[in-house]
Amino acid sequence: MSKRSRSTMRKIIFRGASLLILLLIIFELSTCALQSKAGEGEGYTQADFFLYHMVTDSEIKQTPRITQSYYFTFSTRDGSAPMQSSIIFRGTQETSTLKTFLVEHGYHYMGNDSGSERWIKNASFPSTFYLWVNSDHQQVGLSKATW
Repeated sequence: MSKRSRSTMRKIIFRGASLLILLLIIFELSTCALQSKAGEGEGYTQADFFLYHMVTDSEIKQTPRITQSYYFTFSTRDGSAPMQSSIIFRGTQETSTLKTFLVEHGYHYMGNDSGSERWIKNASFPSTFYLWVNSDHQQVGLSKATW
């Protein structure tokens, strides 16, 4: 291989590596921006394609829709606080379908914790579901906290 060929090959590799690094930086910044947006206001809906697919926990995505009116929230870790992904249903106080969903996915009831039912799973990763009802606003929420 000639010196000119090696020089051209180095340039191609350098440009490719530079482009890859740039794309990784853009991806990381966009992910941070999406996570920030997911925690603002009243959350996001399933129609918010990128938010829904990038930040919503997979088990929250599988949650049965108990009303037609619902939205999602997401919060990242902050110090010792867990990452939390939630679905909030409007116009209901019914929780039996969500409890059945949790049992079918291997979770068991562990008692009440600050107004929420706490559900845990014996697994290698620490995660907890919290099921709560807000009677004043006719809302039911299911949140998954992961440490």
